[in-house]
Amino acid sequence: DEEEEEEKENNEHLSHPHSDALNSSQDELVSTSSQESSLGKQVIFDERFQQLSAFYNRYGHCDVPSQWKLNPALGIWCFNLRQAYHKLKKGRRANMKLSQEEIERLESIGFKWLS
Repeated sequence: DEEEEEEKENNEHLSHPHSDALNSSQDELVSTSSQESSLGKQVIFDERFQQLSAFYNRYGHCDVPSQWKLNPALGIWCFNLRQAYHKLKKGRRANMKLSQEEIERLESIGFKWLS
């Protein structure tokens, strides 16, 4: 039947030999996006950590007020770190991931998990 043959030709692209390459490319994009997201998180952590270190050097502690007017983002970050840490310790899911290395870095400059 002519209609069946035409439909078969129209759908041929669905099983085209390059479709695997396309799927592979899509998988790579997802993987790259995930790596970029992870890299972005590390860059943000490093930036905030440097800001926290500067705060510590100036004030002698890491108790940044959550609504600190000089650097609101740093205050919010510290608040979120504490919340995430306590959720993780209770075995609950946290909005922010914290690696053991990050926890140790924070503690190395006197960051307190209770404020």
